[in-house]
Amino acid sequence: MNISIPEGARVEIKGTQELELIPTLVDNEATRQHAMAEIAKKQRKIGGIVPLITDVSDILTQTACKFAAKALAEGKFAIAIKAKEYAGLLGTEIQPERRFGTELSDYAKFYGTTGILHSDENLVKYGFSENEIAEIRRRLDCLERDAFILTLGTQKNAALALEKVVERINQPGVLEETRRALPNGSNSFLRPLPG
Repeated sequence: MNISIPEGARVEIKGTQELELIPTLVDNEATRQHAMAEIAKKQRKIGGIVPLITDVSDILTQTACKFAAKALAEGKFAIAIKAKEYAGLLGTEIQPERRFGTELSDYAKFYGTTGILHSDENLVKYGFSENEIAEIRRRLDCLERDAFILTLGTQKNAALALEKVVERINQPGVLEETRRALPNGSNSFLRPLPG
C-alpha cells in the first residue's frame, strides 16, 4: 500500500494481513509524514550535523547497563556523536509509541547494530548512571541545547550505523522508502525505495 501527503513523499507499507488495520496504518503514516515535515522545518533552521564519531567505551567500563556491559565484554564498542542543537528534537513523537529517535534507530538497525540510544531518552532507566551520561556529554562537548546519539557494536558496524543516522538527519523530511507495518498500526523503516 502506498501513502503520501502533500508535504511528504511516497511511502510503501508492507506486511499487513489485517484489513481492519489499514485505516489506522494510513492515519498513522499521514501523522508520521506530517510530523517529519514539521521536524524538517526545525532541522533546516539548525542545519546539518557533523558525523564526528567518538569512542566512549572507556566511560562505560563499569556501567550497570546490562546490555552495554555485555556488548563491551564481547569486545564491541560504544560510539557516539554530538547532535548540535537537537536536544528535545529526538524525543518528538511521530506516531503512537514512536519518536524521531526511534525512526533514526531503525536506520542504525538496517546497517548492522541493535539501534541507537539518545540523550532525549531517560538513559538512567537502562542502567546508565548520571555520571556516565554527564561524562559522555563532556567528551562530546555537548551544551545544554545539544543531544547525543550512541550505539553499540563492532567498530565497523557501529561507525557505519552512525554515519547512516547522520546521513538521514541531514536529509530532513520524508524520504521515499518501504516501511514495515507494526501490530499497533504504526510502522517502521524497512529499506529505501529503489530508484
